[in-house]
Amino acid sequence: VEKADNSSEKPKPSNNEKPKPGNSSEKPKPSNNEKPKPSNNEKPKPGNSSTKPKPENNQTITSPKPENKTVTIAISCKTAINNGLNKKPGFSHLPSNGIILQNMKVEFNEGDTVFDILVKVTRKKGIHMEYRGSGSNTYIEGINNLYEFDGGSNSGWMYSVNGVYPNYGVGAYKVKSSDVIKFNYSCNLGADLGARAN
Repeated sequence: VEKADNSSEKPKPSNNEKPKPGNSSEKPKPSNNEKPKPSNNEKPKPGNSSTKPKPENNQTITSPKPENKTVTIAISCKTAINNGLNKKPGFSHLPSNGIILQNMKVEFNEGDTVFDILVKVTRKKGIHMEYRGSGSNTYIEGINNLYEFDGGSNSGWMYSVNGVYPNYGVGAYKVKSSDVIKFNYSCNLGADLGARAN
């Protein structure tokens, strides 16, 4: 009878045996479906993050709003009132203080004329206004049912811009921002208004 070999050699694992976990120095490879997770020390690459960077100091950038272009316009018939026209039959509708429209700011578009501004305010305020002609030949015949020649043979409507009475029609004067337009009724070709022609 042969005695068992007391050799200290340990049996080698067969080729079919798998190494026990922890004993192998090789790290297991991730499966095809699994993506390796970045370690805590790794920083995300730029462009991969779904969050947008916040502006520094919580500053918000706002574009300046364009300023509105405005002019001021007023309508008066004080000279007619001073001559007592409102006491005559058919003119009792005229305001006793002569102010048909107090100073009113109006927005305008590039290229608008004094006539365009007058049309805007009279329509908005429901003030009667009648004219003839067109373009640079536009002539204001009546405002608030007060017409030329109602106050005499030299009476009619005149307009001024920034205190100056232009010598051309309302349809030819293009307004600028901050212009002050006044329509005044004259009973003496502007002499009672202190009109300064230009």
